[in-house]
Amino acid sequence: MVDAKITELVELTDPVAADVLAIVDDPSGTPVTKKVTLANVRDNIAVSELADGTQNNIISWDGTGAPVATTVSAIYTPATQVQEVYTGSGFNSSATSGGTWNDVGHELTAIPAATVAKYNYAKITMNVNIDLLSTGQVSSWTQARIKAQIKETGGSYADMAGWKYWQNQDGLTDTDNTKAGGTLVYYTELTAGMKSNGIQIQAWSGSWATKVSASVSNIQTIVELLV
Repeated sequence: MVDAKITELVELTDPVAADVLAIVDDPSGTPVTKKVTLANVRDNIAVSELADGTQNNIISWDGTGAPVATTVSAIYTPATQVQEVYTGSGFNSSATSGGTWNDVGHELTAIPAATVAKYNYAKITMNVNIDLLSTGQVSSWTQARIKAQIKETGGSYADMAGWKYWQNQDGLTDTDNTKAGGTLVYYTELTAGMKSNGIQIQAWSGSWATKVSASVSNIQTIVELLV
């Protein structure tokens, strides 16, 4: 073959994996010119060598400048993402007499806008213990209730839905007690303001009794975001 510059060679416009390129092996040590197939170039260069050192990247390149790396997490949104599993006692409530509601609320962890913006709905699942006691008392009345509220960060809380109630009204005997597990699931569509500013959810319980006692105890409260 007559010596020619690379720029003078016939252009190949449809290369395949078996085609061969010239390559310099160990250029900063003992350089040796060798050949390499396109398939081996494709299979042996790590993503981290093409871009910014992060292997969990998808690389795009427009033919000019450096390749652009986009992290997988930035382009992939799970259909459901658990934000918090709360097992504390921050919204536990109790009452012993007087017929007045004792309502207790607890703010759960705020969720930033960068996370909320990827989703369309918020879901809270409240799992609680309900104790409504009337032992030793005739004509007693005990009640319990739970609810959840949501707000965009910096805004005001609004109910995700109304209170859910449990009641024990004993007018005949003095031995009726109610001990139960209660579960409440709320869904809320996220507004544009919530997506822009982030959200915070507040869990509530209330207890009410004319005699003996009523109480609500959190078991596990779960906050999720859904697409």
